[in-house]
Amino acid sequence: MDLVVGASSDAVKSLTGKLGSLLAQEYTLIADVRDDIQYVNDELASMQAFLSKLKRRDVDPDEQRQDWMKQVREVAYDIEDCVDDVGHRLGREPRGSNTAISFRRAWYLLTTLYQRRRIAAEIGNLKLRAQHVSERRTRYGVENLPSPAHGGSHAAGANDDALRDRLAPPLRLIGTMEPIGMEDAMKELERWAFVLASQKFNLTTVLTSLVRQFSEQQAGASQDGLLPGIEEWGDKTLKNKLAEQLKDKRYHILIDDIWSVSAWENIRDSLPKSNKGSSIVVTRRFKSVAEACRRQQGQVYEQRPLPEESSYRLFRQIVTCAPDDPTKKAMTVLKKCGGLPLVIIVVAGLVASKLKSDIKLEVDKYLDEVNNDLSDDLGNNLTLEGVTQILNHCYNHLPADLKTCLLYLTMFPKGCWISRKSLIRKWIAEGFIAEKHGKTVEEVAEDCFNELIGRNLVRPINNSSNGKVLDLEGCKDLSHSNQLKNICDMHQLKYLSLRGTDVHRLPKKIGRLEYLEVLDIRDTEVTKLPASAENLHQMTHLLAGNKTKQMALTLSEGITKMTSIQTFSGIKICGRSTKDVRTSTNTDAEDGDSIGLQGTHKEASKVDVPKQVRSLAALEKLTKLKKLAIYRLEKFQGQDNDLLLSVIEHLSSCSLKFLAIDDSSTGFLDSSLSSSQAPPEHLYTLELSGKLSKVPGWIDRLHNLEKLTLSLTSLNTDTLAVLSSLPELFSLTFSLHAADNDSNALKTMHKNTLESGGKIFVLDEGFEKLKLLRFAAPVLPSLSFLEGPMRELQRLELRFRMVDCMYGLENLSKLQQVFLTVSSQAPEDTKAKISQIKQLASMIQKANNSPNPSVVIDEYNELA
Repeated sequence: MDLVVGASSDAVKSLTGKLGSLLAQEYTLIADVRDDIQYVNDELASMQAFLSKLKRRDVDPDEQRQDWMKQVREVAYDIEDCVDDVGHRLGREPRGSNTAISFRRAWYLLTTLYQRRRIAAEIGNLKLRAQHVSERRTRYGVENLPSPAHGGSHAAGANDDALRDRLAPPLRLIGTMEPIGMEDAMKELERWAFVLASQKFNLTTVLTSLVRQFSEQQAGASQDGLLPGIEEWGDKTLKNKLAEQLKDKRYHILIDDIWSVSAWENIRDSLPKSNKGSSIVVTRRFKSVAEACRRQQGQVYEQRPLPEESSYRLFRQIVTCAPDDPTKKAMTVLKKCGGLPLVIIVVAGLVASKLKSDIKLEVDKYLDEVNNDLSDDLGNNLTLEGVTQILNHCYNHLPADLKTCLLYLTMFPKGCWISRKSLIRKWIAEGFIAEKHGKTVEEVAEDCFNELIGRNLVRPINNSSNGKVLDLEGCKDLSHSNQLKNICDMHQLKYLSLRGTDVHRLPKKIGRLEYLEVLDIRDTEVTKLPASAENLHQMTHLLAGNKTKQMALTLSEGITKMTSIQTFSGIKICGRSTKDVRTSTNTDAEDGDSIGLQGTHKEASKVDVPKQVRSLAALEKLTKLKKLAIYRLEKFQGQDNDLLLSVIEHLSSCSLKFLAIDDSSTGFLDSSLSSSQAPPEHLYTLELSGKLSKVPGWIDRLHNLEKLTLSLTSLNTDTLAVLSSLPELFSLTFSLHAADNDSNALKTMHKNTLESGGKIFVLDEGFEKLKLLRFAAPVLPSLSFLEGPMRELQRLELRFRMVDCMYGLENLSKLQQVFLTVSSQAPEDTKAKISQIKQLASMIQKANNSPNPSVVIDEYNELA
């Protein structure tokens, strides 16, 4: 019901705005067409009001009402297609009063006469359809809505219909919340290779997932490097590969959500027999699957319901304002949850959300409402129908807009990982989100996402360190077909993802997609955009390049004309070559064309800009840019460094919040960015990859910085002392890989050793909000954590070939996990040091009577 109502309502809501916009434009239309458009707009506005009333009430989904809403939706879509096509079919009408303009306008009216007549006829027909749909509502009594239920909480009230502002949830590491009531299960099922079977079982998909996971664990290299063309392998090839991977090994595999005995038998028969004590653990929904496992000498693990004490602890983890000791009303509700963690967290999410919307509401008062709405039959033996009733109750209390956004998730396969950014962009492109309360659509979409997270209806599974649903991500054979050219005729396209395809060139007419908002060409061979791309004025997110392979999209002047762009990731910026420097003055004098930079910049910006770097100079026009990720700098001279610096300073004074620069050769970071007099003080994320003899002197002024990544950077006690004063820093990463740039890496490692004396101390204050600390280098110095700093640190990640030692882990009171990734080329001495770290962690666990900090060890293939 809600899917029909939501889709119909959103379709009409999107269209009424477009009709108003069409009326405001100065198209010369056939007589009476504007009256028809106004009539249609008024009819749809009335339908929208009626649909909004339906969304606010818990009305039974009778067949008449659903059929009428379907008709509304279909006519709205057809009208929208017609309206969207007007601009494309008529083009831009010349405006002005001089003779030349008058002649051009007369020619325009003559050449568009046929199209204007066709548009008039189409709009007339659509007017009749809208009129008939409106009449049917009255004729069949669809508008006779029942009165709202008084006192019942199933009807979403006015406060629920309007999505409230919700602050972004505090930054946290996924999976670091203390598990409740799962301690015994975690000990039994400690480390597994995991694969999802699900209801729509596909053996090939399961085998492919297992082969990839074992390859990553054994080689530590990328999937592309080890398993080319795995998507084309058949079951026989996959089984043979799996047998090769598991030969003479003991393995433990967790297969989640098996629905049938046949699925279990298919998986069992695909795995090689082992006498090394290997095991396969399955989760299932049906006892028949468990019995089949038992008959074949398998073991079944039965997850027990949470006891009352653990249930309340889980409830309080989400409803933080609940009293320390459980109240009678709380326990009554929790008893109906049957000790099932899923049900408990969803109910707790509903309560927490309600309390945030009304701070005067007491927990027990709202628990009374929840208790009255749930059947007394629920309890210890909670059935699937009982779980459904509880989940329906929580769903019915969602604001109407959120219901549509949540139902949109059903288009993704079960078990699929969904990118937050991609999902939000798709909501926007589908028209589900509109500006409200003075917020942009992006901010409203973020609020919707945060609300779903806060209600525990969407589960975050990983930390991060798409318009109209055209998503071709991962498709093959696009580069040699006409399919890509045909896309250019889809004039209303808003979202286009070609990520991970074999495309190496975009169609020349890509600029015809004038409504395109998102273009994702990451992990493709595309390095240049066609000239027509400058017409993509609605572009908001342009995502390109492959950082690992150092592939990037070349910055062009056409791209700098996309002034609506907010995300620009994966670009290459070219400076002037040595030859260009010698000839630039004469060339520019002949061209008589130059670009001056805006604002107060360096002296270098006041001279004429050579043709070769005009795209760089024009980059400052993108004043809405929030994220800029530069993957390569080429042919840079001193003047180019100054020019790029002035552009970054200018963008930082506008909207820039995320800045990433990968500079492996030009020295821009060390020579120019470090000396900035107007640094990017408003950044949330900063990633600098390239030689830095020391951290920039201005870095302690970045008071909003949450994530910092530094590569090829001087690492010593003084560096950490500077960074410790950043008040909002959540994640800090130091990386130094010999493969980045051999000579620079070796020089930096040697410099670090000399300056630090082989020892690095984390001093006794600072890093107040740091939760994730990473060090990655072939050789790690001795790390000592003194008592006091990093009070909130939860995870420490180290990647190395050799390590000296680590001291002071006991001073990191909230440390939950130490993750060690060790080179396959590591010497025996390194293995002894790892053993010492594990022993130290074990001593801390015993002293604190806690499972933390745990130590996880993995391996990477350094040669790969």
